[in-house]
Amino acid sequence: MTIEQLIEQVSKSNDNTDMDVLTHYSIDDLDKSSIDDFRRRVEGNPKFEHYEKLSSAEFLEEVGVIAINRNTGTKGVTIGGLLFLGKHLAILQTFPHFQMDLFDRRSQERWRTRISTFTDHLNVYQFFILSYNYLKSIPDNGFIVDEYPLQVEVDELLKLILREALLNLIMHTDYFSPEHEMINISWHDFEFINAGMMKIPVENFFTTEESKAGNVMIARLLKLIGFGECAGTGGEEIFNAAKISKIQLPSIETDAKRTILRISNKKS
Repeated sequence: MTIEQLIEQVSKSNDNTDMDVLTHYSIDDLDKSSIDDFRRRVEGNPKFEHYEKLSSAEFLEEVGVIAINRNTGTKGVTIGGLLFLGKHLAILQTFPHFQMDLFDRRSQERWRTRISTFTDHLNVYQFFILSYNYLKSIPDNGFIVDEYPLQVEVDELLKLILREALLNLIMHTDYFSPEHEMINISWHDFEFINAGMMKIPVENFFTTEESKAGNVMIARLLKLIGFGECAGTGGEEIFNAAKISKIQLPSIETDAKRTILRISNKKS
């Protein structure tokens, strides 16, 4: 089997699985603080102000976290909804290998900072928000040690690169895999490691607008709060921002188990 055939096979086997409905899960299996914070962000968009009139259950149905199982006619929580907004223990009951970690290894100790679904009992939404805010602070807290003629512009471009890399990890990882997701930060490099094989050829990642999100529901929920609105352009944005910043171009590799996106801050 060629690598192209393997990618196609993996793509077909995983399409839209996070939209399936778990009929034995209910709103009680979702984390209220996550729902409230997510809802506040959604309703901050004038397009969705009308959601304010909905009950919590109605809101969750409107955004797709709760849906009807078309085979049984009963309501339940979608897989993507559970992963995104679920209570940590409820997630583990269906995804026993669920674990996402961010390690800032710029320290003589094992790490300076760790954000972990495992130790902090987080869902995907909580991990995303905490990691996004942490990565946003990186250019302002001593990560860049080389001198650039346009430091402010480079800082903003690096923030864009890291945002798109994080979104790529969250949207495309295979949450059914025993592999777990990891972000490693060192003095000049970032690694974004997600479970599962890419759905497009490696050589197309930085040049195509083709979108094959591994987790359609999670991608939808992120778009509702303003992230990943231009699906399929993340790789291209990462590449172009790195090129403008005159840092080493990013690289990506994939196999049947995992995908690794590497970003460097070193000059090209």
